[in-house]
Amino acid sequence: MKILKYFFLFTITALVFYGTAEAQNHYVFGANGSYYIPFGSLADRFKPTAGGSFYFGKETDEIWTWLGRAEYFIFDNENTEKLFLKRKLKVNGVESDYEIPLPDLKLSLEAAGFAAVAEFKILETNFLNVKGTFGFGITRWLYERSAYYDSLYIDTTGAGGMKLAQVLNVPAGSQVDWSGTFDLGVDVNVNVYGPVWINTGVRYKAIIGEIWPALDLDFENISTFQMFDIRAGVRIKL
Repeated sequence: MKILKYFFLFTITALVFYGTAEAQNHYVFGANGSYYIPFGSLADRFKPTAGGSFYFGKETDEIWTWLGRAEYFIFDNENTEKLFLKRKLKVNGVESDYEIPLPDLKLSLEAAGFAAVAEFKILETNFLNVKGTFGFGITRWLYERSAYYDSLYIDTTGAGGMKLAQVLNVPAGSQVDWSGTFDLGVDVNVNVYGPVWINTGVRYKAIIGEIWPALDLDFENISTFQMFDIRAGVRIKL
């Protein structure tokens, strides 16, 4: 991973510079690994996933820091417990509700974006600071859904065996778009040595995009992609 190698080399350079120059700790850069937890309608399609971000910015005064951040993640682990059809079926004269799983359905949501982020200090000591953060940006996302061609049966054991519920003939679907994003969060930074800090945090993130419905699969539209981002990484202050 070339980008991680360059980040490591830049960190070593920063440590040398810190020991030889009279820096005022005004510039910051770093990288984070993230664990994205979807909620709302997005959680009905996907399980949590991993991703990452890189950022660079400047402390403009004792309170505020402004950053530019690049970010990437992909949801590609389907929430199979929620991927099913609900159908009513009459067996032996009695109508009942059945849930039919869709084990072969494949979904993914890939996103890459940029954001302007503002940080403001909430608490600061000699080796630790706590900051509130908020950001606004733009994200390019790609949603893909596999085709689904199958005859779905319901197990009515004891009342007639297997019974055909529906024949699905749903073509694949794909969407790509640019959408606005915003996020709110809290970061905790702990000084390790000189300009090197360990950064941890949590934030709420929303991408204002829309995934179209697929009525044959009981999929309603998703108008906003909401998630929590739990992250950790390294920050350098110069």
